[in-house]
Amino acid sequence: MKKRWYAIIACGLFALVSWSSAAMLRSSSGGHEELITVWDLVMISLGGPIAQDDVSFYEWSKWLILNLLFLVLIGNATCSEWVERATFVLPRYFKRSKWWIKKVLALGVTSFVYYFMAICTILVIGSSQFSWAAHLGKWQGTDGPLLFTGIHPFTMLVWVFVLCWSTCLAMAVLQLALAVKWKSVFKPILFISVLYVVSCFSPLLGKQLIRWFPGNQGMFLRHTMVDPYVPSFSLSWSVFYNAIVLILSMYMGYLYVKKADIFGYAHKDSLQ
Repeated sequence: MKKRWYAIIACGLFALVSWSSAAMLRSSSGGHEELITVWDLVMISLGGPIAQDDVSFYEWSKWLILNLLFLVLIGNATCSEWVERATFVLPRYFKRSKWWIKKVLALGVTSFVYYFMAICTILVIGSSQFSWAAHLGKWQGTDGPLLFTGIHPFTMLVWVFVLCWSTCLAMAVLQLALAVKWKSVFKPILFISVLYVVSCFSPLLGKQLIRWFPGNQGMFLRHTMVDPYVPSFSLSWSVFYNAIVLILSMYMGYLYVKKADIFGYAHKDSLQ
């Protein structure tokens, strides 16, 4: 029942983001709404805030809420199992590593489904309002800071999904590892929230540093192929970056799970 409510909340947020992004596209089209496509809606809804100094509150807050929702609704359920029920759950496993691997795989599947649902919701809503023409970004004209010439819509769709999914998965596994280490559900979410907020405003620190902040890897619109003013920030770099974060988080979490004194911790709580 809880998973069903999680799915309903997520789809509701996806729909809200889609409709608000569609309204923003119309207002910025300069009266040329016929040039807007479904692909533009996907790009604006999930592409993240652009790497400009005047990024609006709506752009970065929309991206932030979409990413934090997964950590709060889905990642929280995984973390709370360790924090609240580790003494009952772990003894069921012959090796603690099996519990850890199972949770990492669960996060991989749920994060995949999460962004698959997001893209499907956006495509369904967008198809009722815009065309399926094989182009994107033409409504912006040639004077904007972003370049979409030569980017096929399907290529954009695949990369937006891969970047969002890999970033979400890497941060979710890091959250779980920190939850095991800190024995807390709230602290890891707060920590990653700070990382995300700092990443949103990282262009203020210099565009050459954007690629080093965790979170920017999930923002398609900040990559060099779209924004030529952001140096050395390729799509392959983001996948590699997320893979490194994921591997390190998995290893770190494995060590924490292996060494954790869950019974001593539970006894300590009972005395407080």
